[in-house]
Amino acid sequence: MTGAPRPPRGAVWRAVAVFAAAAVATTWPLAPRLSTHLPAGANDLFQNVWTLWWWKKALLDLGTTPFWTPYLYAPDGLDLTFHTHSPLTMLMTLPVNALLGPVAAYNAAVLLAVILCGLGAYLLARELVRNEAAAVAAGLVFALFPQHQEQLMEHLNLLSCQWMPFALLFLVRGLKYGRRADGVLAGVFYALNALASYHLGLLLTFMGLPIALWYLRESPCRRRALAGLGAGAAAGAALLAPFVWPMAKAMLGGEAFFVKPLEYRPVDPAFFAIPPPTSTFLGGLFEDVYRARRGNEFQYAGFVCFLGWVPLLAVVRVAAGLGSRAGRGEKLLWLGVFLGFCLFACGKCLTFFGTTYPGVSLPQGWTQELGPFRVLRIANRYLIPASLALAVLTAQGLARLPLGAPGRWALAGLIALEFLWAPFPTAELGLHPYMRELARDPDAGAVLALPPCLDAARVDHMLDQMEHERPIVGGYSACTPPALKEDVRKLLRGLGVAPEDLAIPPVIDRALVDALKRRGVGTIILRPGETREAFRAAREEALARGELPFFLRLLRPARALPERRLEVMAAQLTRLLGPPIHEDEELAVWRL
Repeated sequence: MTGAPRPPRGAVWRAVAVFAAAAVATTWPLAPRLSTHLPAGANDLFQNVWTLWWWKKALLDLGTTPFWTPYLYAPDGLDLTFHTHSPLTMLMTLPVNALLGPVAAYNAAVLLAVILCGLGAYLLARELVRNEAAAVAAGLVFALFPQHQEQLMEHLNLLSCQWMPFALLFLVRGLKYGRRADGVLAGVFYALNALASYHLGLLLTFMGLPIALWYLRESPCRRRALAGLGAGAAAGAALLAPFVWPMAKAMLGGEAFFVKPLEYRPVDPAFFAIPPPTSTFLGGLFEDVYRARRGNEFQYAGFVCFLGWVPLLAVVRVAAGLGSRAGRGEKLLWLGVFLGFCLFACGKCLTFFGTTYPGVSLPQGWTQELGPFRVLRIANRYLIPASLALAVLTAQGLARLPLGAPGRWALAGLIALEFLWAPFPTAELGLHPYMRELARDPDAGAVLALPPCLDAARVDHMLDQMEHERPIVGGYSACTPPALKEDVRKLLRGLGVAPEDLAIPPVIDRALVDALKRRGVGTIILRPGETREAFRAAREEALARGELPFFLRLLRPARALPERRLEVMAAQLTRLLGPPIHEDEELAVWRL
């Protein structure tokens, strides 16, 4: 077979329109607030927005590499080789970033990812089932999958999984029809997927191996198919090499700070069939269950794992059809991929309905210390390939239901409704107007914010840099050399800005001021309103209004300092440096 059937062009454009409408609807009102509001996440959301700003600054303004910055950990600068860049997404959104800024670039990446996730899964499913309504349903499953929607609150790298179905589409086509072009495209899309996130590259490798082996076994033209895949591997390697080589070079040189600790972040399989509170039409029925059973350890993006009632019905239909010989091998393949990744997503030991059973060991616990499994670290990431397999199974199941086209289209609509999250939680990125004044001040020097940003909990303070464009003392990246952190902690230890140092009374003296001057610091910013007491009161009020804890992480009291400590620090700064050069309800600014 030298050719492969393709869906009619009009059908593809209709599918694109469906997924574009779904992207706008499920993130509404993000689209009309493209350059002013962000998803209402925290921590990694702000890291990704800052990274978008830095890529624009490095490439367009400074003409330098984005993999090292002088703007963090002044005056030393920070190596960003192992930072979570998502380089492909950075480059794709660069035009939007240049015209409208990093907030619009992040939102554009979100909308584009949802649309292309739908299109890719649609094309893959249509290749396998040849049924238009079932293929659109598959696209809606992968585009609107609830965990993807929760991940887009913060994780630009993990939400950019839109290239995964395209890579599998051309892998399958290359093995079925033996066309070199399909093999090359499979390699290209594999590289694009890895450049969106190296974690996605590993996940696609795990997913693609059993799929490639099965379709290769069934291929009528294995030699040509293998030649095409070899050409694709070469093309993918050429695309990846410029980005992977700096990391490989650093690792071969003995760097070790990129090794991050394992984190216990599984999904709870009891919630595979329980709609999350974010579901517009079903969530209210189960909100109390989530509040009672989600637990403190699950207050992170990636916990939501609802598979959808219609997709689960389709999976049951596929499983029920295994008694028939027709297509049994292909059904078993996708069922095995789906169930295997779901099992890995459940973590190292079973957690069911909010209760953890340490004695019930699961596959991630057996493999988490091994090579690429160690790099993935976090169990809930395995749900990304599971969701793509679920999309394929949904198409297979719906195509085999004894329904006409209207019935299948109705079920596709039900999938969209049970996954719909509207209105989507957004928050305005309100940077303080004084930061622009600071940008115009020739004597501002480097900036020290108190408390400083040294971890993800205070990464929102880095966003001020997008306005004042001054180097800062400290900063946050996905992998920061411990020596740099310790250098800043040692410098500021007398202030007790680290949780373990709160027993030490704050001391800002002439020696500290002189040490800061030697580092080029010219400005100190203190936020008197960001206290533990203020955060605790605001958090309790929000919980009383019915907000879910996941959306209140910016109000965690532990990320702030006690009110009395900030008052003493402000008094000591005034004694040494005089009154603030700027002061309002939100911040006080001193010049060294």
